[in-house]
Parts: sequence; structure tokens; C-alpha cells
Amino acid sequence: MSTRCFIGYRTEDKKINGVYCGHDGYPAHVGRILLDDYQDLEKVKELIARGDFSSIGETPDECDWYDDDTTFRTYNSLSDIVENSSYEYVYIYETRFLIEKQPCWYIGDVRYLTGYPMRIFEKGIVTYEELTEKIIEEDME
Repeated sequence: MSTRCFIGYRTEDKKINGVYCGHDGYPAHVGRILLDDYQDLEKVKELIARGDFSSIGETPDECDWYDDDTTFRTYNSLSDIVENSSYEYVYIYETRFLIEKQPCWYIGDVRYLTGYPMRIFEKGIVTYEELTEKIIEEDME
């Protein structure tokens, strides 16, 4: 069974642009690659601009792209991404707090709430936290 995820970035106008990744969306795989290889907004934008893919690579050229004409999608909020979707994880590259100087990756584990009909992120029901080595290591156990 596939572990589907959404990978995106927060725009200056607070919207979220992103794409679907069909396989290996768990933190020990997609999370590891995002932390190691996509720490620059321009590289993240290059990844997202090409549309949906089956699996992520260390560079956009190494991704397994779908043979269709999908492009990235734009959402107004994290809840909009999760509602009526089949994602199990959501990864967003953004600056969350005013004290942060650089954007970083955040992860939302939505395995049990996809399609849930309420504003789950705004109500604090789902964890949404910075993607760290600890999360990846815990996922590998």
C-alpha cells in the first residue's frame, strides 16, 4: 500500500502551493529527502512547479514524474489540503514564527483524519510541527 503525501510551500500571500507524492510519503523517506536535499526555497519551488510525482528524488530531475499534465495546486489553508484528500502526511516549507530567519520543513501527520469534515489544523487536533531528525528516527523504529 502507498503512503501518500502532500509537499508544498507557503507563499508570501499565505497560500500554499503544492503537489501530490504517491509513494513512500512517511518521514523516514520523504521527510529525510526533504531535510537533506530541499533546504532552499528555489529548489522547493522547482520541485513543486513540475506537478505531481510517484516518488521523490534527491533532485527534481531524479523524481518519478507522472506522465500527465498535472500542475501544482494552491490552497488557502492546511485544512483545505486535508479535507477531502487521501494524504497521510503533509509537508510544508515555511516560516512559522516571526523569530525564525529562514523557512524550514513542517510535518502534519494526518493518517487518521483525511477527509475529516472540520477545520482540524486550526482547532489543534492534528500535530503540526517542525520536521526534525528526531521525527525521522522515531519513524524508523
